[in-house]
Amino acid sequence: MYVLQAGSVYCDGVYGYQYTPRSSGCWLPDLTNNVKQIRIAPNSFTGTFTIQLVAQGINEQAVPQVDGPTGPNQDWALFVYNANQP
Repeated sequence: MYVLQAGSVYCDGVYGYQYTPRSSGCWLPDLTNNVKQIRIAPNSFTGTFTIQLVAQGINEQAVPQVDGPTGPNQDWALFVYNANQP
């Protein structure tokens, strides 16, 4: 997962900080975990931004008893907090 804004990129998986630092690029995807977090410090930027999610592969049904025989799928949700709409 990435957040892009005005030439800056914030990458998930950069841990050890209270807030996710700006980066020049995201190179190593996390192929194991399906819970991601990017926490951007207040007042870091203004204006529009893009959230990009990239999946490596979906090989199983998320809830086999409920999803039926529809093939591989993955239930997911996106939560954005404290972002003002223009």
